[in-house]
Amino acid sequence: MKILVALDSKEYSRTIVKDVARLAENTLADIVFLGIQDNAVEPAQAMKTTLIKYQQDIYSYFSSDELPYADFATQEWQEKAKGDWELSSKGLKEFTLRIRTGGVAKQVVSVAGDMSCDLIILGCSKEFGCEWDGEMNVPLRIAEDAPCSVLVVKQSRTTSNQIVSILDQSVVNQ
Repeated sequence: MKILVALDSKEYSRTIVKDVARLAENTLADIVFLGIQDNAVEPAQAMKTTLIKYQQDIYSYFSSDELPYADFATQEWQEKAKGDWELSSKGLKEFTLRIRTGGVAKQVVSVAGDMSCDLIILGCSKEFGCEWDGEMNVPLRIAEDAPCSVLVVKQSRTTSNQIVSILDQSVVNQ
């Protein structure tokens, strides 16, 4: 299984990292963290730092003897194409950090197709329309065009304890 996680530096991205870690622990999936930035000739330092921090957060969920991912051999990002950079490691499973330039939805769908991903995960704000990095309806646009399943984790409106259940039935009896 290969999971693509679309991330930025916003709170809704920070909060899904623990969910991604639990999923990775249970599925032993290859992981791709994708950051999207405005057009630039090189990856922004802030984006590189953010993705590496999230990668370290995922690694911290595993004990050292159970970690299926290797550390990066180098911190040098490889340019795959214009506006597309990658940092990758391969242990038992592969962990890839990727930065691309362009529109968020278009780049997420493109990378998911190019890398044959099985699942796309992204967080979004609690604002109307599930805003993502200032753009409206990004998750909807990704879900409409994605070549695989999409999991959207919406930022919680409150910090109270809640139970959220996703049911495949519209009527539930006990």
